[in-house]
Amino acid sequence: MQFALMDHVEGDADTPSSEVFAEVLALTEEAEDLGLDSTYYCRIYHDAEEIFLQDAFTSTKEAEPNFAQREGFLRVGTYGVVFPNTVKDSVTLELGLEGAGRVVFRDLQFMNVEAIESAFRGRMVIREKDFAQLPEQERAGLLVEPDRLLSIAGMRYLLAGYIPWRDWLRQR
Repeated sequence: MQFALMDHVEGDADTPSSEVFAEVLALTEEAEDLGLDSTYYCRIYHDAEEIFLQDAFTSTKEAEPNFAQREGFLRVGTYGVVFPNTVKDSVTLELGLEGAGRVVFRDLQFMNVEAIESAFRGRMVIREKDFAQLPEQERAGLLVEPDRLLSIAGMRYLLAGYIPWRDWLRQR
C-alpha cells in the first residue's frame, strides 16, 4: 500500500527535511499464518524514485494481546528517520508485507523530533546573508543569525535564546 505524504511541494512548504519518529500499530495474524521468512515494513520514496530511499522500519515480530493492546496490535517504529532535504516534488510512504501471511496497519504517526535533537546536539548557526545564498535543499535545520543584532530581528534572535519555538509549538 502506497500513499503520498506530501505532493507537489512549493516555496516555503513545511517540508519534512529533518529527523522524525515514525511508528505504526501492526497486527499480524496467528503464527502459522505469518511465514518464517515474512517481514512487514515501512519504506520511504521521494520524487517518483523507483528504488526506496530508506526503510523507516522492518520487523518480523508477532504481537499477542496484552493489557495495553487487547486486540493484539504491536507498536513498531524507528526514532531518527531522516527525510531527505532534497525533496523537490513528493514523498511517498509504502507499508507492506514480504512473504506469506497477513498484517493490518493502523494509527500511523510521524513526529518531528528536530527540536529535541537540536537541544542535545546543538544547531549550526549561519549568518542571514550566507543563508540567502544557500539552495532551498540545504536550508533545513540551520539557525539563522540576523546580519544586524541591533535590530528588531536581532533582538528577537537574542531573546529567543536559540530555542526552536516554532518547532516546539508544532508538536501537539
